[in-house]
This record gives sequence, C-alpha cells and structure tokens, in this order.
Amino acid sequence: MTGADRRLRRPAWLLSTLASTCLAAACAPLTPSPQATQGSARIEDALLSHAAPTKASTAPGATIELQGQMGIKLGAWQTEPAKGMSFGFFFQGQLERGNLALMTPLGSQVAQIEWTPTAATLHRIGPGGGEDLRRGGIEELAEAALGEALPLQTLVHWMRGQPDPELPHSPQPEAGLFEQRGWLIDTRERAQGRILATRQGRPGLRDARISVRLDP
Repeated sequence: MTGADRRLRRPAWLLSTLASTCLAAACAPLTPSPQATQGSARIEDALLSHAAPTKASTAPGATIELQGQMGIKLGAWQTEPAKGMSFGFFFQGQLERGNLALMTPLGSQVAQIEWTPTAATLHRIGPGGGEDLRRGGIEELAEAALGEALPLQTLVHWMRGQPDPELPHSPQPEAGLFEQRGWLIDTRERAQGRILATRQGRPGLRDARISVRLDP
C-alpha cells in the first residue's frame, strides 16, 4: 500500500477530533484544565525534572514519564494543504515500549497510542466508542493517523534534551543544537521546558515542525 493510500485511509474520527484544535498557520500552546491536572496526579508526581538526564536514566528499560503540550505543523505538500494541530500529552513507559495519551484543550483524553518493538496501536477514548488503528511500528501508525511518519519514539529522546544514542547525529556549532534523522533539534530553552524540532522540505518530504512545552 502506498503512502497516499494510507493517508486516504486514516481514521476520520481522529482527524475530526484533532481538527478542533487545528491552527491554519501555527501551533498554539495549550494549558491543561484543572480536571486534567487532577486526573493525572499519578503522572505529575513522578515527572522527570528538566535537568540533563543521567546515563542511568537513559538506559534501555528505564521508566520515563513526561507531560506537557505539543504542537505539530505540516507544510503544504502535493495535493494536501498546510495544517497544524496542538494538544496536551502524557507519556509513560520506556524507550522501546510506551504509552502516549493525547488530550484536548479542555483536558479530556481523546486517544491513547501504545507501542512495542513490533507493533503500535491507537485507541480512541471517550463517548461513542471508535475504531482502533494498528500498524507494525509507531512511525507507520503516525503516518496512517496524521498523514506524516513523525519520529515519535525518537522524540522521547529529544524531549529529554539529547539525541537518540542508537542513531547517528551531528552536533551544531552552537550548544544545544544538533541534527538527527534530517531534523534540526533545538534544546537551548530546555531549562524552561521548551524543545523545537524542525525539518526542511525536500523532494518526497514536506516541511514539518514539532514544538514541545514540558510542564514543570
């Protein structure tokens, strides 16, 4: 199945839900509601600090918990227009397997993404039920659901202020900047909880931008 075929088959309920937070030009930051904060107390109590991670904390099998807001902006490409979306998120798990919950601006969970080394599943959360989407990996799942194979698993490393140690990367002259997998990662404001990943468009790939604001 081609990438175009997968995009046409992405679940309508997910795009409809995320469209409620879609921005035409850029991704605006979100603030979780008090209800979302109370409902995620277990996660918040165990959140990692924004200090540089230790070697032990990044070892395979280490438990990671992150919470914040994420914005995604995709440039126009072929017949698809530019689009943006923003949502709250909770991540809990390990680098090789984890759970990513997506939240609306009002703090209601709308989707749960789970992945292992061999499979990835997206579940709809909320009234009315919905279809599950399953693929062989997290990036294939992201492409089917959002229209782009975003590096969500590698993003966990980037949110912790470091490149994926299993993949090549290129440090930039200025501290806090590095390139990996065709993305420029900016961690210069990570002490304030902000990480930015950008990818310049080229033949076969559209412009893409992922902005993250981690909660303290």
